[in-house]
Amino acid sequence: MGKPNRLVFCESFVDLISYYELHQQNLSDVRLVSMEGLKRSVVAYQTLRLIAEENQKLEFLDTVIPSKLLPLINTIRDTTSYFDNHPDLLTLAVDCDDAGKDFSDKLSRSGFPVLLDLPNNESGKEKVDWNDILREKKSDLQLMIETAKETLKNQPVRQTSQCLEL
Repeated sequence: MGKPNRLVFCESFVDLISYYELHQQNLSDVRLVSMEGLKRSVVAYQTLRLIAEENQKLEFLDTVIPSKLLPLINTIRDTTSYFDNHPDLLTLAVDCDDAGKDFSDKLSRSGFPVLLDLPNNESGKEKVDWNDILREKKSDLQLMIETAKETLKNQPVRQTSQCLEL
């Protein structure tokens, strides 16, 4: 979706697809990433990847040992102004539950600028994810369509429109 300058992290691929479907009109120059859980290493890798792409040094990632991802991203945070210059870089679109909130709190307390985009939990459930929200919206839409069909079925067809055929 354009040239990414921000990263949106979801807990699962299903949540990622649901998030995209719900927000696609507002998503440009963004990379959506599934963490397949709540994994700081995925956040670190994808952040390093974006930085490497911006600097046209993608081959650098081939030299990074997975166990060094977190120390490396911490070094960038501590020794550069990259995150100060990119305060909107990281968005967590995780589940609205204790685990998702705890993950974002830990990342923020680690000194990384994190925007939080949680699914709305109007129902007060213990856990709500983006797929729940999408299913709810589709269910509401389906109900509206069925109601409209039922209403129209009982209405006489009006033939008062005028046409001009050329």
